[in-house]
Amino acid sequence: MDIIELKAHLKSSDYKILKYIEGQLSYDEYNTLKEQRQNWRDEINRIESQS
Repeated sequence: MDIIELKAHLKSSDYKILKYIEGQLSYDEYNTLKEQRQNWRDEINRIESQS
């Protein structure tokens, strides 16, 4: 994946954080999402550091 795709994934999952805050997303679902979002951020940082 490239940076544009990774940032799109982050942006498209932002609303799920609000769902968790409002109690519409379980803790387990949120934890999975949080881990995935961190993986995307780590990959973005790795790609940017190579530039």
